Amino acid sequence: MLSGTSPKGGTIGCLIRIVVSLRADYQAAYHRLYSFTIIVTNMKFHLHLFRPAFLFAAVAMSVFALSFAAQPAENNAADSELTLLMRQMYYDTAMMKSAVKKRQKPVPGVQHNQLLSAVATEGKQTKSPAYQAMGQAYLKALEELLVAAPKDAKDRYKKLIDSCMSCHTAFCPGPKMRIEKLY
Repeated sequence: MLSGTSPKGGTIGCLIRIVVSLRADYQAAYHRLYSFTIIVTNMKFHLHLFRPAFLFAAVAMSVFALSFAAQPAENNAADSELTLLMRQMYYDTAMMKSAVKKRQKPVPGVQHNQLLSAVATEGKQTKSPAYQAMGQAYLKALEELLVAAPKDAKDRYKKLIDSCMSCHTAFCPGPKMRIEKLY
């Protein structure tokens, strides 16, 4: 019998018992793994030689898990009414994009006209004449898309996204990269 194998099930059986014991008792299983010998082409490799790799893997998995925990929630309690509306408008516009691609009539699921009256984040100038004019231009582009013939819908949809980009260029450039995905 090769050294490092077990009389009950060989090396595979021993590995299976170690994996099962990991669930039950992590500490004891670690010490078993640490002292377990793997035989590769008649050479013995001790697991303690691979300890840095295990440590790196554990740190990498921890960082990966924490990166998801550190991401902000989509709807933060501090988000303004306008921010929440814009998120809904984004998803609604994405649905309209798929309808236009399928040559179907786009149907909005959100009251887009609320963008003119929704309360914005402090310091944002949504009551200014420039914002109101851009909002009206967006609503006009939306109306043109909704009444457009299927052959013209693609151009009207592009015009709608162009109006989003022009307003966000002037007032709130943060979401521009996300809006570009709507083209």
